[in-house]
Amino acid sequence: MATKDYYECHITIDPTPPPHRTAAQHEQVVKDLLAADKWTFSHIHHDIVLGVGPKFYATKHFNTDRINEDALWAILQSTRAKWERKFFGAGPLLKILRCKIELVLRDERYDQEKQA
Repeated sequence: MATKDYYECHITIDPTPPPHRTAAQHEQVVKDLLAADKWTFSHIHHDIVLGVGPKFYATKHFNTDRINEDALWAILQSTRAKWERKFFGAGPLLKILRCKIELVLRDERYDQEKQA
């Protein structure tokens, strides 16, 4: 089933924990932060642009009929700043690596279609 056009936004986060947290604790803190702002968390390895190694991804979809790219970019930048500020104190404990907007023109999911 084809979908309408939509924007898929990603904020890529360095998964390196600060010295006072384990990797598992840091991942949970990031998951909680993203969930509070209604972003979806995923953990990837070997990003084709950012290179080898693990990364955290925050993903959120936006309807192209309801927002333009400039407004969307402003949302990404303010979200990035908010997340970075939440972790200041003893120093920046959350490092944003990348913000990206993708325009999805077609997205067909074959694993979710009903079997006839």
